[in-house]
This record gives sequence, structure tokens and C-alpha cells, in this order.
Amino acid sequence: MAANVQRAFKSKKATKSSLFGVEFAVAAQDSSDGIPYLVKRCIAEIDNRALNSKGIYRVNGVKNRVEKLCTQFDLAPERLDLSQQSPHDVSGVLKYFLRQLPEPLTQFHKYGVFLDIAKDYQQVITSTNEAINHAKEAGLPMPPPPGRDVLDSFVHRLKDTIESLPLANRNTLQYIISHLT
Repeated sequence: MAANVQRAFKSKKATKSSLFGVEFAVAAQDSSDGIPYLVKRCIAEIDNRALNSKGIYRVNGVKNRVEKLCTQFDLAPERLDLSQQSPHDVSGVLKYFLRQLPEPLTQFHKYGVFLDIAKDYQQVITSTNEAINHAKEAGLPMPPPPGRDVLDSFVHRLKDTIESLPLANRNTLQYIISHLT
């Protein structure tokens, strides 16, 4: 079986993968909620066995084992048993899938909007920290933290931007964020 998988992976490199490197809509098309099967399987396995593993997404899996799992996901995902695989290899498959998307889940044309929100938020944090430092140095009372309305505006902008994504992208992004929190 291992030799067959390795041969299939080598031949798949020469041909187009049916799962890796395809448009996200194609990868998600067989799922009723828009979350690709691979994403659900990998996250479920990590949740079940490795959520508290140190560096689960920082530490890389073993390259040839990750490649083998990718090939198995391409050829027969329903027969794939992840329970005996290294959690780092499983997370490696998920990371590889996301890296190979021609366009990220958050979409290229939304990048500027996400960046503007982050910059504006950072500016508020920087201004607040500067005001606190100034108050400490001058022996003045501490300034109030940013108001709830300021924080709510960032959350609202972020929520609006995420809600403008296609449903499959949005659902998958939410699924991944829920897993990470």
C-alpha cells in the first residue's frame, strides 16, 4: 500500500490534484456547509488527540508522511484513518491545503480592508499606551482605556468584512477560528 501511495503521489505531482491547489469553491463544493471534508477531518483529529500538544501548528510534520497523507486525501479520503498519524503530520496536511489555495480564505481583494482595520486598532492601542506612559511620567491620573464604542466599532468593521466573504469561505474561517480559540 505504501509503495502505491508513493507512486500515486509522484504521478499526482505531474498531474493536477483534485484537492490541493484548486480554487476554494471547488474544494468546498461537495460539502453542504461549505467546509471542505479535509478541513473537518484534520481539525476533528487535532481536537480529539492533540489540541494541547505544544506547537501543534508551529512544529512541522515529517515531509514524506505529510505528502503521503495528502495523496490519500486526494485518492480515498473516506478510507483514511488519521488516528494513527502524528498530530503534527495531520496539522501539516491542513496547513499545506490552506497554503496551496490559489486565493486565501480571506480573499486578496479584502486584504486592504483587513489591514486597515488592524492598523487602526494598532493606532488606538499605541495612543493609549503613550497616554498611560505620559501620565505615569508626569504623575497624572491614568487616562481611561478606549471606550466600549471604540472597540465595538473595530468588531463591527471586522464582522462586516468577514460577512462579505462567500459563505463557504466564511463558514470555514469561522470553523478554524472556533478550533483555535
